[in-house]
Amino acid sequence: MTKDEKTMTKWGVIITFALILIFSVTIYRSGIKQAEEEIKKEIESVQEALDAGTFEKKDINSLRTDEAKEFAESAFKEWKKIVEEYPVPEIELINPHKMLLFDDSESWISAGDDKYYKSDTGELMEEGDFIVDPLGNVTEILIRFKAMDAEQAFVNERGSWDREEYIKEAFLDDDGIYSYLLPLEDVENEIKITAINKFKEDSIDVFIYRNENVEERQSRLAIEAKQSKWNNSKAGKLCAKYPSWSNSDCKNVADNKYWIGMSLDMLKAQRGTPNSANPSDYGYGTSWQWCWWDYTPSCFYGDDAGIIDSYN
Repeated sequence: MTKDEKTMTKWGVIITFALILIFSVTIYRSGIKQAEEEIKKEIESVQEALDAGTFEKKDINSLRTDEAKEFAESAFKEWKKIVEEYPVPEIELINPHKMLLFDDSESWISAGDDKYYKSDTGELMEEGDFIVDPLGNVTEILIRFKAMDAEQAFVNERGSWDREEYIKEAFLDDDGIYSYLLPLEDVENEIKITAINKFKEDSIDVFIYRNENVEERQSRLAIEAKQSKWNNSKAGKLCAKYPSWSNSDCKNVADNKYWIGMSLDMLKAQRGTPNSANPSDYGYGTSWQWCWWDYTPSCFYGDDAGIIDSYN
C-alpha cells in the first residue's frame, strides 16, 4: 500500500469514527429528551389527578419513571394533609316558622333533633313537631339554611333517592343564606340537603308534613274502608293466617274453589285434615293421594311438596 493510500485509509477511519460519535451523541440526546418529556408528562398527570381529587396512593405503582414516583409520593402526602385539615361543611336550618309559605294550612317540620311547633298564640315552642294552625292546604314551603365552609348546596326532593332529576341546586343570596322552594306534593315529604366543598360534604334529612286536602282524605278513607272490608272477610283472614298466599288464592280458597297448582294447605283450609293420605313410589319419587270422603271431588294427587297436579 502506498503512502497516499495509507493516508486516505487513516482519514477514512477518522471520519467514520467521527460520524459514529456524532450519531451516538444525537441518539443519546434524543433519548434524554424523550425521557425528560415522559417524566414531565407523568408529573403533570399526577398533579392533575391530585387537583381533581382522583389520585390514590395505589396509583403511584403504575407510574413508569422514578422521578414521577418520587414526586407523587411527596405530593400525595402533602395533598392528604390538606384534605384532612380541610373543614367539613356544616348545615344549619333556619327556624322553620320563617320558611313557611302557606295558603290556609296545617304543616309541621322536623330536622334531626330540632323540632318546633307553633302554638295558638303564634309562639314558637321547642317541643313536639312544628305545627301551623289548620287553615287549608299547603302547596309549597321555602327551605332556608346556612352552609358554612361550603361551595355549593343541593336539595334532593326525594330524600335518599339519588336520581339526577330529583337533585336541584339551592340558591345562595347575598346574605349567605341558601334557599329552595319545595313543592309539597305529598302529605309526608322527605328531602335531603347536601353541602359540598372541594374535598368534603355534609348532609341532613328533613321531614316535612302537611294535612291532607279533601281529595287525599277521601282517597285515604276509601282505601282504608276497602282494606277493612277485606281484613274482615273470610279471604282476608286466610291471607292474614297464610301471608305467603296471594289475594286471589285466598279468595279462591274462601270460595271453595279447587285447581291444579293449589297446595295441600289450601285444601286443608277448605276441608280440614284428609281422611286418608296414601304414598306411592314408581321409581320417579314419592307421589301422594289425599282423600276427603264427604267431598266431591274426593281425592287429590300431588308430590312431596304438596302441590296438586290432578284430582278425581
